Amino acid sequence: LYVPVDIQTFRAVVVASTPLAKGSLVDQGNLSLQELDTSTLTGSYFTRIDDVTGMQAKRNLKPGSAITAHQLQPPIIIERGEEVIVSANSGSLTVKTPAIALMDGREGERIRVRNPRSKRIIDAKVTAPGHVQVVM
Repeated sequence: LYVPVDIQTFRAVVVASTPLAKGSLVDQGNLSLQELDTSTLTGSYFTRIDDVTGMQAKRNLKPGSAITAHQLQPPIIIERGEEVIVSANSGSLTVKTPAIALMDGREGERIRVRNPRSKRIIDAKVTAPGHVQVVM
């Protein structure tokens, strides 16, 4: 006996409640929860508005469309030309020095920075707004 079935699973999913332009920051006013059939969604979707708030749209998002992880990215927290603090840790010793960011950076990304005194360019990991870290 063969019985064809169509299985649908519904769950409250984060959707855009207003149009979001590429590059815009997502805040709670742009989002809502809506019951959608998750069996038709591709990619990983969000079920909590707090997980999406503060992210940046990689592409234009239409109202009512489910927001997936590949449509968002962390916001830029260091801009090119901004003065940053470089931290270098080695055991219990920490050295901090000012530098200039040579590129935009998101948290966790590696960017190039220049020490204004020595003019030396190094790669550093973005840890917070205005702060990067070099692994020694």
